Amino acid sequence: MDVADLLRQACRTVPGAAATEAGMTVRDVHEYLGYREWEIALDILAELGDD
Repeated sequence: MDVADLLRQACRTVPGAAATEAGMTVRDVHEYLGYREWEIALDILAELGDD
């Protein structure tokens, strides 16, 4: 399993309606994963998890 797979698994634990203060959602995480921007995806997930 690689980093992107782990981050995709983490996305499954986030409620569908969750959004950051900037309006980022799990959809944005998936978009950044497509660009191989793992650190940005992780930052968004961390912020989503704070809620």
